[in-house]
Amino acid sequence: MLIGRPVAWLVLQFLAVAAVVATVATALSWRRHRRDLTYSDRLRLGLLTVGGLVFLPWATYWGLLMP
Repeated sequence: MLIGRPVAWLVLQFLAVAAVVATVATALSWRRHRRDLTYSDRLRLGLLTVGGLVFLPWATYWGLLMP
């Protein structure tokens, strides 16, 4: 136990926050370089962004993004 929570839960919370940060970074990179990207790059970044956006409500539902 650490801070009143199991260590495994804290690790999952940290990973959830890291996934959300990575999603935001991916979306910003996609937007910043959209003119220089090939079709496959756009598809890859689009799928990563959509996956991150789907992850956000799921992680919120399970309380992974709650302090």
